[in-house]
Amino acid sequence: MALKLAELDRNSPNPQGGELEHNASGELTGMLKEKAPPWNAFAMRIPEATAEQRRRGILLVLADLAKNGVTSAQDNSEWTISRLQQLKEDGKLTVRITEWLHSPSR
Repeated sequence: MALKLAELDRNSPNPQGGELEHNASGELTGMLKEKAPPWNAFAMRIPEATAEQRRRGILLVLADLAKNGVTSAQDNSEWTISRLQQLKEDGKLTVRITEWLHSPSR
């Protein structure tokens, strides 16, 4: 779905500094190999997730972690801390999360 949203197919050229991986039949595998960032040309084509989509995504990850006996995890995203706090208040946060906070560039 991400490839479709990014309008990438078997005929798409490799981006500068990167490579689109193909399988034996020439179809894209979904692996985007970067040798020099950024991938903004692709990322900007994929719509931003809604708050509800992000919440559902976090709940899916939490369920998978619990299923596999994981009791703690780390997060390095810029948008989850308030959502994790809300899940904790709702009694749905099932693991300990270490949140890596982003700081402004110098």
